[in-house]
Amino acid sequence: FDSQCVSSAVRKPSVMSAAARNALRALGGPGRVRLDIRGPLATITIDNPSQRNAFSPSMMADLADCVDGLEAPNLKAVILMGVSTFCSGASFDIFSNAEGVDDLRRTGAMMLEVMEDSTRRIQTSPLISVAAISGFAIGGGAELATCTDFRVWTNKAVLQFVQAKMGLTTGWGGGHRLVSIVGRRRALDLLGTGRRISAEEAAQFGLADTIADQADNDESLLKASEAFLEPYVSQPYVSSMHGIKRVVSAAADGAQDASSSAIERKVFTSLWGAPENTDAVAKVKARIAAATAHTIY
Repeated sequence: FDSQCVSSAVRKPSVMSAAARNALRALGGPGRVRLDIRGPLATITIDNPSQRNAFSPSMMADLADCVDGLEAPNLKAVILMGVSTFCSGASFDIFSNAEGVDDLRRTGAMMLEVMEDSTRRIQTSPLISVAAISGFAIGGGAELATCTDFRVWTNKAVLQFVQAKMGLTTGWGGGHRLVSIVGRRRALDLLGTGRRISAEEAAQFGLADTIADQADNDESLLKASEAFLEPYVSQPYVSSMHGIKRVVSAAADGAQDASSSAIERKVFTSLWGAPENTDAVAKVKARIAAATAHTIY
């Protein structure tokens, strides 16, 4: 009997990811990502609501730390959620704080290394995982929503892959994961048009596993996600659940072209910080500034 077959271990971060994590932590930034464990259930919470839970560099390091924490014994499941809204990708502050294009590209490379690695580790973790989606799942946030086994939506949540509008492609592994969830044609539709989709539409093609109609705040969404996970968490044997997840993950990995992740990373790196990308960011920031200037408090 090979105990490794049912090992509870979460995949270790790559050496490059570990180094990039430390560098991102040193860059700092607002917000945090925290891990809470109650019995067999873990919750990872993205907490930067003033920026719609956009990831600062230090938050990316936090997420990697939280994934490390999933090594805790007897865990069966994990919920990924945000405070007030799900996630809107990477913070525009990364662009504002960069000291030139070379610095921006270095930060982008570190961001890609850590976020692609962390989302892959969540996806291949022996824990059953759920993304609890409220408010907005935009850009990198939409990618983050694809790294879990299931997705629980509020009825007012929206998801949008805005990468094409930002002069980018997916870079956190969301492109090839989306194909595996919704199929090639639907993935091309969502990525290529950058259109918003509702919970109802997401449910039609498997991107929403359930819609929590009564969930109107973080607490009720968390409870709905816990209820969704109950049939899994209530199973008596941790090793059995971990083994089942590993069997399914291995089958899914085998069905994917091994080079798809590498291609996604290469294309993203070539576009991050390029003129089209920086121009798109500047236009979005100008629209945000104009909207804020006309807001009456």
